[in-house]
This record gives sequence, structure tokens and C-alpha cells, in this order.
Amino acid sequence: MDGGRRKTKAALQVIGAAALFSTGGAAIKTDAFSPMQIASIRSGIAAAMLLLWFRGGSRWSLSAWATGAAYAATLVLFVTATKLTTAASPKISAFAARPTA
Repeated sequence: MDGGRRKTKAALQVIGAAALFSTGGAAIKTDAFSPMQIASIRSGIAAAMLLLWFRGGSRWSLSAWATGAAYAATLVLFVTATKLTTAASPKISAFAARPTA
């Protein structure tokens, strides 16, 4: 694959990721599932994609389990906050809480 095609593919992937990220809050607000059900569905889809991507080539260390637990807590809290408030509030809070470099 030449450089121009690679850049085009990368740009389309970024646009796709941005579209999915920006519609996530609206999807959370409109469905009839509970926050735990939504977090479970999102985690199941992510786990299936990671299993396909790594195909058994990953190792499960203590730091990997700790990172997974922290991400699970973050996801549940984010989905709950999005479900219980306006869609923009949790995202604004998440960006406002980020440390600056």
C-alpha cells in the first residue's frame, strides 16, 4: 500500500472513530437499557474485538487486570452519568478533569 492510500485509510478511520464517539452519548440516552446493561454490552463488543485482534497473543499480568478493572469502573460511571444527566455533562466533566501537561 503506498503512502497516499495509507493516509486516506487512516483519515477515514479517524472520521469513523469520531462519528462513533460523538454519537455514543445519544445512543446511551435513547435506549431502554439500564446503565449496567449498556456497559456490559459495550464491554462485550470490545472484548470480542480485542480477542479477534490479538488472537491469543496477549499475556494477562497483574497490571493488565488492574487496568481492566479501572476501565470497567470508568465505563460504568460514564454510562451512568450520561444516562442520568444531559448528554454533554459527563463529557465536559471528563475533559475538564484531565490533567494538563
